Amino acid sequence: MINRIILQRLKHDNVDSLEKGINSLRELAQEILLLSLYKNGFFKKVAFYGGTCLRLFHGLKRFSEDLDFAITDNTDIDLNYYEDTLISELNSYGLNGTIRKKETYDNNDIKRRYINIDVYDLLNEYFENRVSINKERQLSIKLEVDTTYIKGAILENNVMFSPNHGNIISYDLSSLFSGKIHALICRNWKNRVKGRDYYDYLYYLRINATYNLEYLQNKLANTLGAEPTYYTEEKIKKLLKERFEQVDIASIVEDIDSFIDDKNEIDSLNKNMLLDSLDFLKAR
Repeated sequence: MINRIILQRLKHDNVDSLEKGINSLRELAQEILLLSLYKNGFFKKVAFYGGTCLRLFHGLKRFSEDLDFAITDNTDIDLNYYEDTLISELNSYGLNGTIRKKETYDNNDIKRRYINIDVYDLLNEYFENRVSINKERQLSIKLEVDTTYIKGAILENNVMFSPNHGNIISYDLSSLFSGKIHALICRNWKNRVKGRDYYDYLYYLRINATYNLEYLQNKLANTLGAEPTYYTEEKIKKLLKERFEQVDIASIVEDIDSFIDDKNEIDSLNKNMLLDSLDFLKAR
């Protein structure tokens, strides 16, 4: 029988399609994983940041796949220590999870784990066999910790109440915004634009967020070289302008379409909007 908390979440999110069901269960699983990490002292060493943080604590109107963290000082972090309790916590809420890892996942500056969760039985029961679901269907959550310490981020405490109480240390809004601007400038597109970066950037401006200049300067200097002070506010706008002029809007829309319930959110997105947005970009 489907777990009561899972059923409440699916009903609360008005899940009426497989896509919405996957997104709803993913977000519940993310919250459970955050609670598990909190209980095990994870946030004494790291802070939460990224798109999921922006959604859970600042109202971002799109679903997010990953849990992103960064160390808060020059300290080591061993993800193996947290694995058993992460899975136990998921199981306690009726989510059957497994962790996928490789030795190489701990060899670089970014340490990662993939948490896979079976969803066939849960969604099949919820939809009462009215929706076609692959029996092998899983959702995957990538958990990443950036172990390169960058000075300047401002930390804050966020209280999480669902599905239980927990205190989550995260970047403040201005530092989150700086991380997104850094991603826009520095992310390697390869064969696919990460449209979520552009959507999130516009969301920050919509809620009148300002960015943390010191933290952004330090991140850009670490990635691109030069002294942090080289990256003035005008230089940052110039680098963004170059990106905005190159990006393909259709690729942005394609990337974010499945993560947004209200498709009107992206219908008006165009290149001029991105370029005009630079007039509203300000440091704190």
